[in-house]
Amino acid sequence: ALPANMGPLMRFLARGTHYLFYFLIIAIPLSGWLLVSASPTGIPTMYFGLFQWPNLPFFNGMLRVDKVNYRETFATAHIVMAYLTIALLFLHVAAALFHQFIRRDNVLRRMWFGTDVESVGR
Repeated sequence: ALPANMGPLMRFLARGTHYLFYFLIIAIPLSGWLLVSASPTGIPTMYFGLFQWPNLPFFNGMLRVDKVNYRETFATAHIVMAYLTIALLFLHVAAALFHQFIRRDNVLRRMWFGTDVESVGR
């Protein structure tokens, strides 16, 4: 739970940031899958060298020329979401440091590994 002394704007930003992180965790790999599936080169995608990952069947019957536009669109989406994730990560770290050193509440301590949430408020 968020601290009780957080204002509505900070609550909105905190929840929005977390939801956006969850969205990006799913959307970035999916856009990458779309990207390699639409690749005009036809090179198979290996999953960490263990096995071949299947391409999406939608692109199987397309000509190489037709795949180029799709590939550019998915590549742009993939790159934009990756940069958004980096920016969001910096925002997340800055917010944690803000809570630790400016507001002096227990938010950063509550986020730390192995911290018992119940004992933090004491």
